[in-house]
Amino acid sequence: MSAAQPETVDGRHSRVMVISQLPPPLHGSTLMTARLLDILARSGWTTRLVDRRFSQDIGQVGEASARKVLLAIGLWWRTLWTILTWKPRAVVFFATTRTGSFLVDWVVSEILRLCGARTVLYIHTVGFRDLAARGALWNFFVRRLLGSAHRIVTLGPTLVADVAPFVARPETTVVCIANTPTGLPDTLTPRPPSTANVLFLSNIIPGKGADVFVTIALALFRGGQPSTFALAGPAGDAALAETIDARIGEADASHAITRMGAVAGETKWDALTGATCLAFTSELIEAQPLTIIEAMACGIPVVAFRVGGIPDLIIDGETGFLVDAGDTAAFEARVRTLLSDPALREKMALAARARFEAGFSELAFAGSWTAILTGAGEIR
Repeated sequence: MSAAQPETVDGRHSRVMVISQLPPPLHGSTLMTARLLDILARSGWTTRLVDRRFSQDIGQVGEASARKVLLAIGLWWRTLWTILTWKPRAVVFFATTRTGSFLVDWVVSEILRLCGARTVLYIHTVGFRDLAARGALWNFFVRRLLGSAHRIVTLGPTLVADVAPFVARPETTVVCIANTPTGLPDTLTPRPPSTANVLFLSNIIPGKGADVFVTIALALFRGGQPSTFALAGPAGDAALAETIDARIGEADASHAITRMGAVAGETKWDALTGATCLAFTSELIEAQPLTIIEAMACGIPVVAFRVGGIPDLIIDGETGFLVDAGDTAAFEARVRTLLSDPALREKMALAARARFEAGFSELAFAGSWTAILTGAGEIR
């Protein structure tokens, strides 16, 4: 990658403070924190992470505890101390909408405002409209947090619509910079599997759709569809994983439906390039799932529910299929179509790869962030 360089790379003028969390747990926001820090460093910026870690694994996300309260107080102090002593050129702040985390983030935003920091809010989730709708006080909090930023970076148009109504300052620009995957191999050539293979790739936790995937896989299996099905991802919820294993065993389908466990690095890319299609069965309000972008990079068609920011990624009927949330019958039918139509799969694969190259590459990501941090203008 030949990334654009910052206008000044010496001293504090190249300093960028990032308030976020690295893995674990492993999910889109923590992965993109690592990705952003890496690309900024390779683009000539000096970065410092203020870690906002509250959860060690995916099962702890959303749980309240006294330990998390103490960690929040520590985050506020470390934010203030780093601003005052390190004096960064800009602060990139990964803001969230989960109730407890949002309140912690609101205090962070007030600290940044008090210190006069040049703040870039990096939004990886939807939900600001819902928070503001809770009442006048919540509406005030949302407007204060979003109004503290000089720039707001969202992942796509869906997230712009979620924040734009609460940005009152005309000088605050809301822009889109799409995610880009990490660890992408130099060559990614889909490998035609000996048997059609449908892949699930996500955390096995409630809402992420592992149970929905098994329902669809069992329906196709019982219907005589000549294909295999693989669930790849860590079992963040042991009870759900046990239920899934039991359903597969009861249907005597373990030879056709397998659970691979957690995959990463070369193993993950092998799973993707060896898939016929990716079944993204999550019914959560996802912002911009990296898994879908990774599938696009591999030229793998995706079937997904039409929720959150997913329609920003998939062009229905061109790079994959979108299905109304909860309509498992329609989802099953779309997967069946892809499994039975090699010509359509090839056409969608080429379109998915072209879409990735046009809007989700590392070079585009690096150039967009350099423009934001140097104040070179809006990125669309």
